[in-house]
Amino acid sequence: MVAHIFDIPRNLNSRMNLSSPRTRAWRPDSWYRAYRRLAWDGLSADVYLAFIGSGPLQLSGFLVTAKGDINAVIAHCPVSIDARDAKGSYRNIHEQLQLARKIAENPQRVEEMDDVVALIRLVRNGRPIPRWVYALACIPLSYRSSGDFLYPTPFCARLAAALTC
Repeated sequence: MVAHIFDIPRNLNSRMNLSSPRTRAWRPDSWYRAYRRLAWDGLSADVYLAFIGSGPLQLSGFLVTAKGDINAVIAHCPVSIDARDAKGSYRNIHEQLQLARKIAENPQRVEEMDDVVALIRLVRNGRPIPRWVYALACIPLSYRSSGDFLYPTPFCARLAAALTC
């Protein structure tokens, strides 16, 4: 089972819904091969597999954060899954994973990329962090973990001010 190899909780499959039915082309081992091909040592940032939703979780994309601090968000690389195009969905997931890896190598690259949500730019410009970021449930890809979900809670001055008023 691929989930066990990733250190992802065994009951994750019952809590997530990938927004598409599994087709004959579904191959968890191909996702694992793509993941293992990327070198994760020596990165400047951490990469997480991000899910969103209440009840069954849905794949949201890849969250890139500062090294060792899930609350210091840098970027979100969203993925889209199309039930009618399994190969296209896999290609999109693979491309976004590679983008997340490139951002983790050099976080300044996020400014040049179009297919990502540059959360660091929002923080730097004093804009509020999108509320959906607080709803992400993440599993680390760039370092070993117990497989428990981690939840980013980045500080946002505007949201803090709104809560205290």
